[in-house]
Amino acid sequence: ERAEARCREAGMNGHVQKSSDSEILVTTIRSWLDSDPVTESGFDPDPPEPAVDQAFFDTFIDGFAAEVPATITALNEAVAAGQLDQLQQISHKLKGSADMIGSQKLSDRASAVEQAALTRDLGSACNTTKELVATLEDLAGALSETNVAT
Repeated sequence: ERAEARCREAGMNGHVQKSSDSEILVTTIRSWLDSDPVTESGFDPDPPEPAVDQAFFDTFIDGFAAEVPATITALNEAVAAGQLDQLQQISHKLKGSADMIGSQKLSDRASAVEQAALTRDLGSACNTTKELVATLEDLAGALSETNVAT
């Protein structure tokens, strides 16, 4: 909600959060098309539903899962060294990846770490990083079990 408000304040007419849910993007675009007729410019006001590229999504998930151990190490090292700028960068990237795979809990945890790092609150950054790492480990385990099952 805060990101949407900031976008609107900056003059944008909306905001779509990074997500793997293409339906939200299509719905948002359709609402813009309905509010401002563009049929004369060649746009189809009722475009076909976008296809989900399952191979791309699977590759993204596999890459995400492969990076988990290095990400956990980097998070722990940044906290131990008090490198808040590094911690902010790692958690921001992780938040985007979490949004892409649809893990709201991981995204929320990464956002909390990012905010603690941005506000230069090392104590809070340490605590929220522990929660983030635990959530990341849980998710990695679930992804691993899913890969074995398929």
